[in-house]
Amino acid sequence: MTRSVAPTTPAQALLLLCANPQAATDAVAAGLPADDAAWEAFLALAAGHGVLSLVHRRLSAEAIPLWVAARLRAALEDTLAQNLFLTAELLRLLERFAAGGVRVMPLKGPTLALRLYGNVGLREVRDLDVLVHPSDAEPAHRLLMESGYRPDIPLTPRQEAFYLAHGAMRNFVRRDGRMVVELHWRLAQRYLLFALPFDELWRRRTVQPLGGRSIPDLAPEDLLIVLCAHGAKHRWSRLLWIADVAEFLWHERPDWEATLERARSMGCTRMVLVGATLAGSLLRAPLPDILAAGAATDPMVGTLRDQVTRRLWVPDHSAVAERVGFSMFYYRCRERIGDRLRYVWRSATTPNLQDWSALRLPPALSVLYYAFRPLRLIWKYGSEVVRG
Repeated sequence: MTRSVAPTTPAQALLLLCANPQAATDAVAAGLPADDAAWEAFLALAAGHGVLSLVHRRLSAEAIPLWVAARLRAALEDTLAQNLFLTAELLRLLERFAAGGVRVMPLKGPTLALRLYGNVGLREVRDLDVLVHPSDAEPAHRLLMESGYRPDIPLTPRQEAFYLAHGAMRNFVRRDGRMVVELHWRLAQRYLLFALPFDELWRRRTVQPLGGRSIPDLAPEDLLIVLCAHGAKHRWSRLLWIADVAEFLWHERPDWEATLERARSMGCTRMVLVGATLAGSLLRAPLPDILAAGAATDPMVGTLRDQVTRRLWVPDHSAVAERVGFSMFYYRCRERIGDRLRYVWRSATTPNLQDWSALRLPPALSVLYYAFRPLRLIWKYGSEVVRG
């Protein structure tokens, strides 16, 4: 199940080699672009997939043009500076949460970069994600406001209370505009049918060093499931997310039976197997026997893996195509028919922050948002189809 589907261009082939730290040096050297235009195209491709730092790690400065080496070094320095800035802010916020009695677990971010890649500058991080218990969502919201943040989409107090009860996360923007914090009180929106209770995650948590402190982090079994669910939600459209799973397979040692049992109980075994086989086929990550056997018994795993491989280099050119493509992929990643049907229904009818900001209804009429959402989606994506 780890057979590879060959990339279609030399730039794509080289990018896969650069994202694979185990790739043979001779193979990397043989794939270097021949002229400046080819280098520009390659660097643009790497930037789009969030792996410029991994390219810098893999390419010897002596073997590439000086301007390429300078560009890669600058990208690495920018990523490192950004991630150190995020690290300092994360540590500050963790102190504020601890002082307020709120348990918090960072997701992704600098902690993941250091854990998987061994260097906080080797993984692109755009913002901070933190997870709290649902009962702590309101106190965490308040602590972020007191720490200099504001919600990106303002809600009335009644809307806020409703969303805390029924939503999953909110974006908070620092008042100077330099930082976004995604506050999660559930790992995913309810329509995604992905539930790992905070208390279980906290009980199984591990700790990771960061900035001279020990930071709570997901257990290996939970981390792989979260990485694969995130990739499935976005149809694995960035090589960075596949590289994360590959680094996990190279460096982490989870209880594989427990991992699959946990995934099976949530109906997301296929997500894990697709993510693992992608890392194996594209980046030559080692695939444990138990995952290979599981993938061999589910033909849809290979089908979805090959679909990702074909689409990885082809961006969607319209919001409609992207929305439909992502939704259909996630639908096919669910192995239980009941989960598929619930996903379709809930994604079409469950209101989100965009629905509430588009139409301000009094609290007594909040139930009408469930009818308004499908109408808004039809208007939004239908109008693009008409324009197209």
